[in-house]
Amino acid sequence: MTALASRAQTAARVSRQEAPRRRGDLLSLLLLLGVTYCVAGSIHEAGWAEGTGFLIWSSAAAVLLGYWLALSPLPARLAA
Repeated sequence: MTALASRAQTAARVSRQEAPRRRGDLLSLLLLLGVTYCVAGSIHEAGWAEGTGFLIWSSAAAVLLGYWLALSPLPARLAA
């Protein structure tokens, strides 16, 4: 086994065990929450339909759930 293959296996093992949070993850999460808030809030404020106040909370919950699933150790098929 070459040294390069050994390093690649070690890196893959470490990345599966601990998914390190990159610096931009929190910023991306906050920006995505802001975008979904703007869209859901504008739909609610436009008054296109009655009872759209839940959109703000449900879109925030969906973003946070997606973020949690992305960081979880679950396999991709199970997370989907």
